[in-house]
Amino acid sequence: TTTLKNSETITHKVQFLSADTSAVMKSGSVEFNLESTDLKESLADQLGYYQLGMMHSHPYLSHEMDIEQVRQRGANYSKGDLESFEWQLNRYASDEAYHLEILLTIKQMERFN
Repeated sequence: TTTLKNSETITHKVQFLSADTSAVMKSGSVEFNLESTDLKESLADQLGYYQLGMMHSHPYLSHEMDIEQVRQRGANYSKGDLESFEWQLNRYASDEAYHLEILLTIKQMERFN
């Protein structure tokens, strides 16, 4: 459910998820392929769908951070994340633009049993 500035509420039903296999993963960041993103948006539009946003992960191996560090700062958006969100919002010429971004923080844990 999204509440707009004018207090109008819009409810969205997620019917389709698509993994971005064209993204280039680097140590500490991911660079998405704009051409691929545009193609997916165009295809979704032709099928009657609207892209609400994106999802990405912050994965941590067991030696990178302990669980408390992950809870304190591993689940926060990075500066690059925030710049990407702003770019996504500015990409559309509308005062009513919005962008849903889901962050999935994953921490490798040792087995205890």
